[in-house]
Amino acid sequence: MRIIKLAQSWSAMRSLLGIIFSTLGALLNLSIILLIIMFIFAVLGNQLFGANYNKYQNLVDYPHLADLGGELPR
Repeated sequence: MRIIKLAQSWSAMRSLLGIIFSTLGALLNLSIILLIIMFIFAVLGNQLFGANYNKYQNLVDYPHLADLGGELPR
């Protein structure tokens, strides 16, 4: 609430807040593009490296059957 009162009396603060609020739309678009890129690389990584971890699925489901000394791949 104090920031709004300060922005009303201080012209530089008012212009800065106007600039910040005007860039929120572009920031939303950038965030959506970033999420799409992250999703694409997650799917790509799963397709490329997912087969390497299939042999550890039983270890995750049944840890008492582990013959790896209790270590998971990292």
